[in-house]
Amino acid sequence: MCNDYAREIEAGRVIRLMKEMENVPPFEWEAGRIPNDAAPTPHIKITEKGLIARLSHDKLVGSMTTWAWKTPQGKPVFNFVSEKRDFSKTERCLILATGFYEYTAPKKSKVKLKDQHFFTMKGEEWFWVAGIVKQNAFAMLTTDPGPDMEPYHDRQICVLSPDAGMHWLRLDKPEAVLLKPPRQGTLEVRTLRRNGVEAGAALL
Repeated sequence: MCNDYAREIEAGRVIRLMKEMENVPPFEWEAGRIPNDAAPTPHIKITEKGLIARLSHDKLVGSMTTWAWKTPQGKPVFNFVSEKRDFSKTERCLILATGFYEYTAPKKSKVKLKDQHFFTMKGEEWFWVAGIVKQNAFAMLTTDPGPDMEPYHDRQICVLSPDAGMHWLRLDKPEAVLLKPPRQGTLEVRTLRRNGVEAGAALL
């Protein structure tokens, strides 16, 4: 499952773009100003902080929040199954992303390092991942894989286009519609590493 994603876009740019969208409330930072750790980054891993947005009193509130809360046994919950659940009374959030990584074991290879694949949303500079917040931390919701993901994993995170995010926060569309696997062609994938070596690099 997804334990590594990218946010390679300036938060200020996303805020400006959201102001141009319909039915998006005013945005404000939880701390009253942009956090110091909100800079773009190619890798965010579990227990690190990600940029999320929540709906509060008709405002969209942004914060840098830890990815994954812990169970009583101390295990991190970073992905959360969405099927057959009711999120209407849950604190829902949007997780800002520009891409996410999946890792697969190479076939017929003695090398144990996994191949790295990077997924982006076709035609979009950025997108949202549907999430929930508990214990002042967030987890990404997951669903069955869409056709773009099936060759790589048997689950995938619930991705939303930039203009679909408010539907998740407001739940003004059925959860089953918002959290369903995306149709074919929604995601684009690039293989970045094979057997631990950058894809396309010359082997000496």
